[in-house]
Amino acid sequence: GDTGANVALAYAVTRGGLAGLVMAAPGHRPERMARDRLTHAALERARRLVDSGHGEAPFVGPDGIQGASLTLTTTAAAYLSWMDPEGLAAMEVQAPRLPRSIPLLMVISRHDPFYAEAEARVYRPAAHDPYSRYLPIGANHSTTPMAAATVIANWIERLPR
Repeated sequence: GDTGANVALAYAVTRGGLAGLVMAAPGHRPERMARDRLTHAALERARRLVDSGHGEAPFVGPDGIQGASLTLTTTAAAYLSWMDPEGLAAMEVQAPRLPRSIPLLMVISRHDPFYAEAEARVYRPAAHDPYSRYLPIGANHSTTPMAAATVIANWIERLPR
């Protein structure tokens, strides 16, 4: 899956001090993918390798993007960081940890598989600042950031100082 929104959220949570956070087309959901039997088994294998000091060992495991299955070839440590349902890439885990002073703009496609859950599972737990906005749009997942570019730029320009 694509992880731009996940990485932005993790950065904001771990570093703080940001004027604002934009999450455009959030989609990578390790907390959901880990329920899959094959992904769960791969996560256990990766965790064993990392715990035994072999995090740099070559690793192949399942992944998915927008409902399509694919195979990820990387290291055990990278796979675990990417797919850990309790890790930094897990938006539902990190959302409540977003500092209350950081406004959030979440832009998501109404056609996204995550659309039905995004507001309740990520936006609401993270959006404490009154400048925060949730914006569903009609573009598809891959075109959402470009389709919302003007709205995103205006939101950033008007961030409270």
